[in-house]
Amino acid sequence: EVLTRPMLASGVNVLPAGDESTADYVLYLDVQRLDGNFDQKAVLDVRWTLRDKYNDVLARGIYVDEENVSGKTYDILTAAESRMVQRMAEHLTRRLPGFTGGRQ
Repeated sequence: EVLTRPMLASGVNVLPAGDESTADYVLYLDVQRLDGNFDQKAVLDVRWTLRDKYNDVLARGIYVDEENVSGKTYDILTAAESRMVQRMAEHLTRRLPGFTGGRQ
């Protein structure tokens, strides 16, 4: 849900997982790391690949983010992780149209 909202807001249609039959482009996200420690930091490390409907690779990239965690509760830790996922979605919605010729 955190990832879907900014994608939809930028005009990217988001299909249910596994429904690639009608997609012009498919974005694969390989989450290498999404974790953190209380009173330290949270880390997000994602490898992404954008493919067209012919399965040709249009672009690949790495997104890494960190955020300080100020507290000792899971609510604080997961909120930091959610903000990092949100920033990754915003980053991708700015970058992807450049690889699709403006088509989303």
